[in-house]
Amino acid sequence: MACSSCSQNNHVTSTTNSNQTFCDCACGCNEVVCPVLQPCTEVIDSNCIIYTGENVSCNETTVINKNATLNNTLVNIFNYFCDQFAGILPISTVNIGDQIFGGIVVGLWNEGGVAKALIASSINLGPAPWTVIGYQGGPAIPAAQSFYDGLTNTNAIIAQTTAAAAAGYAAGAAKLHTGGTFTDWYLPSHWELNMCFNSASIVNRVLGNINGFIGNNYWSSTEYDGNSAWAFGFGNGVASANAKSTTGYVRPVRIQNI
Repeated sequence: MACSSCSQNNHVTSTTNSNQTFCDCACGCNEVVCPVLQPCTEVIDSNCIIYTGENVSCNETTVINKNATLNNTLVNIFNYFCDQFAGILPISTVNIGDQIFGGIVVGLWNEGGVAKALIASSINLGPAPWTVIGYQGGPAIPAAQSFYDGLTNTNAIIAQTTAAAAAGYAAGAAKLHTGGTFTDWYLPSHWELNMCFNSASIVNRVLGNINGFIGNNYWSSTEYDGNSAWAFGFGNGVASANAKSTTGYVRPVRIQNI
């Protein structure tokens, strides 16, 4: 296909790839480049644009030109659009089910331009009551009623006991977990526990039924009232407000920037 508007028509081959078999039709100096692939022959006009025609990543030079001003302009435009698209969402190779950051990935999202992952522990803990015996009947903990902030909930539950975290109750057991040597584990909130449930099929394919989720109730850190807290049945997918004195399984989680 000829470039009818050009003063001269040349099919050029890339000087960076001797195995190149196709390239863009390049017109004469100061003319537009035709967007049609043509068989390569040889460079006739030293001012013509030469395209590599290869699959390349952002910031790699894709245009080689004897005219430095034109070449720099094209490369700058290319890099500008690469930067714009890269800023929309951070590129990450992390996937649900990856065994990294001390556990297994169960959720991914972008928060204020920062890619984050919810990591669940690689093992089940418990069963255990929601809190210690002295506070299973209240009073309520207003700071432990968030549906999305499990870390704040967990810290508030432990603070109510007026003692250091202990492994005998759900919030304490989650806080003391040290998977991957990380020390920022906590009891997931209602919605964070739901993220775990939504990824349970993938988690169990990766970890198997021993270390994967089981079809029993798991505690969330979200309080319902002074006497009960939200739990989630992984066998039937039903959330319920259970008495704090009843036992449930514990799956600590943590958030990791990626």
